[in-house]
Amino acid sequence: MELIKFFYSGSVAEQARKAEGSRWKISFHKVGGKQWRVTKICEDNPAANSVDVHEEDVEQCVNSAVLGKAKVTLTRPNARTLKIRTEPEVLDAMEITHEFSDAGCQTTNDADGGAHFKHALWHREVDEEGYFRYVGEENASKMMEVMLGMPGADFGPMAEGAMQRWVSLGGDAWLFTEKLIGHTKVMKVRLDEEGTYDIPGYERKSFSTRLAPGKIKTILTNPETGAVEEWIKEVDCRGNMTWHGYDPVTVTRCKHLYERYTCLDGSWRPVHAHDMDKFGVAFGMPASAAKAMAEETDYEIRLQTMPDGSINETSTSKVLPYTMNYTLGEEFEFKEPASGTVFNCITTASGDTYTQVHRGGGQTFKYVSKVSKNFLVMDFFLEGSDVKAKVIFMRT
Repeated sequence: MELIKFFYSGSVAEQARKAEGSRWKISFHKVGGKQWRVTKICEDNPAANSVDVHEEDVEQCVNSAVLGKAKVTLTRPNARTLKIRTEPEVLDAMEITHEFSDAGCQTTNDADGGAHFKHALWHREVDEEGYFRYVGEENASKMMEVMLGMPGADFGPMAEGAMQRWVSLGGDAWLFTEKLIGHTKVMKVRLDEEGTYDIPGYERKSFSTRLAPGKIKTILTNPETGAVEEWIKEVDCRGNMTWHGYDPVTVTRCKHLYERYTCLDGSWRPVHAHDMDKFGVAFGMPASAAKAMAEETDYEIRLQTMPDGSINETSTSKVLPYTMNYTLGEEFEFKEPASGTVFNCITTASGDTYTQVHRGGGQTFKYVSKVSKNFLVMDFFLEGSDVKAKVIFMRT
């Protein structure tokens, strides 16, 4: 039956008329424990948008744009099903069942009064483009032993600094860039067409096909031995990526884990600074130089990922120019140009947040950078004090 007939007369029916034929997006995110964030976006009727957080088996009160005030309870009958029971003040109670699959979500509405409405499939949307940084593995060393004849190999340290980039070329074709174990590979991947994946010591014929939104299966064959590997690339709703590896002969399985991140590469110029003069003095700069640094706006920070995976960072500042080169997770030395102090430093990353720690001259400074598509926000801290500052950069 039509959605409009599922509702009843009055203002609620008027809201239902607006919903009929509208373009909707709905997302479910587990935000901790048994809590779920449910986001509904109606492109044609923004007044119907909502963001609600529900806890499994806990009744709560909400004020819905469509149903008015209501009591809502979310339950989870099994790993792939969520049920949301809504008891409005002026209408019959109803229960919406969401059944999830790789393809999307099948939703069914049932009202206590007997009305029933089954939606067409809500298709899953997954953003497969972007940069992905290696963060871990499961059983990958055993997979190397089985497929490459490398007993005792430890994949984890070998894969440190690995990354992948996927760019859509349209028509389910992709430009794929990979940095792994000291090699950089750039190739076009066209689904349902034969290809070649080759790096020194590892040459394979490949064939990739789509299993579902966010899920691509690749078959690799060794032209010399005929051995077959199966790999499934899966991008989850949070944008992180997992490669599931499988050897059908030995039934060995493994996982390569990647997190999505925003690439730092490019030029960034400051558009806002706060308390940088105070931080400069704490850093050991003369007050006049610290003031000049805080007021300087006509400079750039340039970041470039090098072929070996390290990051080259250069500042064109006239007050405090510098160049440093570092690899995530590895210690390095940096001589601060203003004071000449040599700092022992390390940079780590988690998603789009980079933390750099400098220790030297009896002090410890911490820089926390959060990057988005167009902005880079850097917070500066002097440990053991309340001295802090902030600079916002815009990508040029």
